[in-house]
Amino acid sequence: MNVEFQHVSSQHIRDSFMKAFRGFPELSRHRLIVRQQPMRSTTMQAQPVLNLAFFRKEKQYYMSADEVALMVQKQEKECLRMDRLI
Repeated sequence: MNVEFQHVSSQHIRDSFMKAFRGFPELSRHRLIVRQQPMRSTTMQAQPVLNLAFFRKEKQYYMSADEVALMVQKQEKECLRMDRLI
């Protein structure tokens, strides 16, 4: 894994990041830099963005488990092809 921590003094933060990172094996071939910077005037600088289009019925799309499985298989095959090209 190619993860570099900059100015991250808390071992708890490092361990938590690495635990989450292991859940995404497709990222393991990329170099990641985790930087900790001081927050400015408020502790609420990182706020979630709500996508209101998600709640509109005409924008919603449901997939069966079979469709999801086929999509995952297709993405895995594409990843294998890309690995061979690199």
